[in-house]
Amino acid sequence: MLNDFPVEISVALGRHRLTGLQLLDRRGQADIFTVLERFKKLFPVRSTQIMVRLTLPQHIGLGTKTAITLAILKGWEIFSGIRIGMRRLQQLSGRGGVSGVGIHGFFKGGFIVDVGHKFEYDRGFVPSSFRNGSDVPPIASRFRIPKSWRFALFLPKGHRYSGGRELRFFRENTPVPKSEVKDTLALIHHGLAPAVLTDDIAVVRDVLGEIHRLGFKRRELEGQTGAVRRLLTKISEFPECAGGMSSMGPLIYAVMKKPSEDLLAELERLARKEGASFLGVCEGRNKGFEVI
Repeated sequence: MLNDFPVEISVALGRHRLTGLQLLDRRGQADIFTVLERFKKLFPVRSTQIMVRLTLPQHIGLGTKTAITLAILKGWEIFSGIRIGMRRLQQLSGRGGVSGVGIHGFFKGGFIVDVGHKFEYDRGFVPSSFRNGSDVPPIASRFRIPKSWRFALFLPKGHRYSGGRELRFFRENTPVPKSEVKDTLALIHHGLAPAVLTDDIAVVRDVLGEIHRLGFKRRELEGQTGAVRRLLTKISEFPECAGGMSSMGPLIYAVMKKPSEDLLAELERLARKEGASFLGVCEGRNKGFEVI
């Protein structure tokens, strides 16, 4: 999880009302209203006004809808004075249908690897939005992100997958050959996770490079625009940077250890040259949500 790119909501006494979802598309807004109606039927909630004060762009790889949904549910739980618990809130959110990183990260922060879901052969491989998220993927490992690490985020001109387009991508690119799946799992569990634990950016760099040449991640990257792939290639040429694409993109990240001002300036210049937005640099976040 990352600092400095927050989602923020406020909850106050008043007639039931939810405002501030302008950055979500119609399907995203409808999904959240569905979750809230489900919540109200199950629990005695106080009449509240909920406002989304700060949010992030959708469908770029930041887990925006997951964060907003869980923030609203947690805020409602606290304001109503009822105890629901983390797992039940995760289930009620309807999120985490593919990866549990977002629904666990909201509560715990840090670097998280989950074990995924049991495969439903009758449904095949589908995106999170087309799968019931009531089954919460268990955490395989969670480590603190080293304090010296920094994450630079870039938004090049690329595809934003959602809805039917995202479903078609899954249908056309799965299943992935078992050999590639096994290699990817080995890289994550025996390469990436230990590298985070031991504060080894060099290994993170090598492992991320391999992961982006394998399995579903390779297909996600190939499904993006040339601008996305080109920017990732150029970032990966910096020996101090471990580069990657978040989820299906188009968000690109660079992980660095104690980056110099000169390196950050070079990365910002690269973003401008490649026509990408430089979103900023942040630290890792080793805790979950905050109540302020």
